[in-house]
Amino acid sequence: MTDFIVKRGRKYYYRRRIPMSLVSKYNDKTHWHFSLATSDRVTALRMAREHAVAHDAEISAAETGGHYRVHAPGMVGKVARSMAKTGKYSGVLIPGMMEQAQLNPDAKFSVIFQRMIAEKPLAKATIESFQRSSDRWYQINGDDDVNFIQRKHVEKYKSLIMQMPSRPPHEILKMSVFDQIKWAAKHPEKGVLSARTVNNHLTAIRSTLDFAYRKTSVIEGEDNWRNPVSGFNLEVDEKTEDNKRAFEVEEIQAILSPEFCKYAYTDARYWIPVLAFYTGARLDEIAQTTVSEVGRTDAGWYITMANLEENTRTSKNGISSRTVPLHNAVERLGFARFVAMRQDGGHEFLFDLDHFRGSKRGSKVATAFHRYFRSKGGAMDTTRLSMHSFRHSFRELGFECMPQYVEVMQGHTLSGESLRRYGKRIYHRHDVMRRHVVDKIDWPEITIKPWSPR
Repeated sequence: MTDFIVKRGRKYYYRRRIPMSLVSKYNDKTHWHFSLATSDRVTALRMAREHAVAHDAEISAAETGGHYRVHAPGMVGKVARSMAKTGKYSGVLIPGMMEQAQLNPDAKFSVIFQRMIAEKPLAKATIESFQRSSDRWYQINGDDDVNFIQRKHVEKYKSLIMQMPSRPPHEILKMSVFDQIKWAAKHPEKGVLSARTVNNHLTAIRSTLDFAYRKTSVIEGEDNWRNPVSGFNLEVDEKTEDNKRAFEVEEIQAILSPEFCKYAYTDARYWIPVLAFYTGARLDEIAQTTVSEVGRTDAGWYITMANLEENTRTSKNGISSRTVPLHNAVERLGFARFVAMRQDGGHEFLFDLDHFRGSKRGSKVATAFHRYFRSKGGAMDTTRLSMHSFRHSFRELGFECMPQYVEVMQGHTLSGESLRRYGKRIYHRHDVMRRHVVDKIDWPEITIKPWSPR
């Protein structure tokens, strides 16, 4: 017997196809679909049968051109029980038969996704990441009405994404999800996607469904709606995730060698790694530097950088920026000529990069840089090394300097005692930082060629 009920989350819903003869009466809706406001299956079945009685009468009247009879409340249950014995129900939707439904094309996942990226102010990198996640969703679960997405679909998606390889060759990335999983099983040394990456995939699906609920009218039974992705995130081991190491001196010299200029065919590709090496600054701090933040004194060049703590725009003590001295080697590489060129051109930013909410300006440069040094193979072909490794290297090179000065140079927040001793002004004493950090470090010799206009 067909029961007309569908369970979503904890609640049961009544769902039944509307015959074509009645579609116009219901403003072109294709289904009766509403919440039964109960999580008890027996109660839901009883209520669904009562609704079925009324709808069958309406259908019959439409087919015969007559009027349908409205039963008194006390009679509806009796008629429903009688009809339940016959099992004569047609044109219905039940669990396991959803593919037979007349789907609302405006409620397809792909349609909602495109609306979301068009209407929400998402960074380009976020859109690209979400697009990749949604493409994999279609491969695994198809492109269905968002009303039919259940937790079992999310569980299947998560399970398969967790088996996908980490950083496979480019030709493998072009394969389907299922073929990539087969490849990963044959190459266990490559590892699988990290917990953080899996969670990013789930975030894309969750965000799309949240958008459908909050910004569209396609979610049916919205009063009892719950995002089916909720609760599926993996626990992230921060110690495991943040396992970047410093570059060894030999690795720095191999990277910043004459071969570097073949990779660094843009100004950003040339200067960002160089500045990361000589300042220990964060990628985003360097990438979003403006021309006006670069200056020079008799002691040398400096850059005023935003203090971008790992998860906030400013430090907890309200120190939003610092002034970082540059090693004299930077000037010998042609930094003065580069800055003059940017000034003469009337440029706002030091580098021509897409500006995505500030924090994403350097992402493409970093990706290209990682590809460059990992291509050298050996110990450098690892995800434990990245642009951020220059930051760790700077700290190691500065081991013989006073720790407080290195902390300030790298934009870390001093403890309360140190801050009281040195004061917030220390963050802009680039002359002090030069004496106590830059001039004291025993810098590895690098052999890159001086900059020339790209």
